[in-house]
Amino acid sequence: MPPKARTPVTILKFKRSRSTYSIPLILDKKSLNQETFITALTNAINSTGGLRIVDNLDPEEEGIPPPEEEGVEVSAEDILLALPKDRNAPHENNWFPVEDDKQLEDLVFNDYDYIAFKFADDLGFHIEESEFGDQQE
Repeated sequence: MPPKARTPVTILKFKRSRSTYSIPLILDKKSLNQETFITALTNAINSTGGLRIVDNLDPEEEGIPPPEEEGVEVSAEDILLALPKDRNAPHENNWFPVEDDKQLEDLVFNDYDYIAFKFADDLGFHIEESEFGDQQE
């Protein structure tokens, strides 16, 4: 008996400023739409304590205390998505907003492709590259 066909899972990175949500999705013609992406993203945000609105402060800067705010629960209406103009350089922050599902239907996503998102009050789409401190062994 031949093995059952496996449904491919794609892991996408949804980013806003320093926040990253890596979400596994089964992408096919039915699920390649904004509703699927935004529903998965809002579920991930809300199940991990909500979205931190002030996410771009450097706590090491003098005079700025680290924010102690709770995360905000988000809904689908609060989230807008954007795709990088250059998939190989998403940290250059050149994005085009996803305005309808037609923009998504011919795309092929690879694991760890970036999709930027913004909260309703954000001015634009912006992500920051993760920085890891020097590790000493």
